[in-house]
Order: sequence, then C-alpha cells, then structure tokens
Amino acid sequence: LYLANTVRPDLSFSVGLLARFSNQPTTMHMSAGINLLRYLAATKEMGLVWDKGKGGFAAFVNSD
Repeated sequence: LYLANTVRPDLSFSVGLLARFSNQPTTMHMSAGINLLRYLAATKEMGLVWDKGKGGFAAFVNSD
C-alpha cells in the first residue's frame, strides 16, 4: 500500500480494490493481482521524480 499511495498514485485504486479481498481471494483476484504486478514491472521507470536542477517535480502517470 505504501508504494501505491506515495510513489505510484496510479496504482492506489487497484491495490485498494484487491486489498478488500485479501481474506478470501479467488482465482479472479489472483489473476488481477498478477496483472497488476505485470503492469508494475512494465512501468517501473514511471513515478514521481525530484529534480534539484530544475527545482520541481516531474510526474509520469498512466491513468487508463
């Protein structure tokens, strides 16, 4: 949850939704979790970056 809420805001909805079913996950939830991990692996270079030279944030978010 830390990753989704602070570093990757594009993941917060998906992680929050999957967390609701952590007590009794089904195969559908496990499949969704695997797809979420695949998305995370494919977009690992995206996130919030602090650039001291420019004095601001650079954010990359895929909110599909």
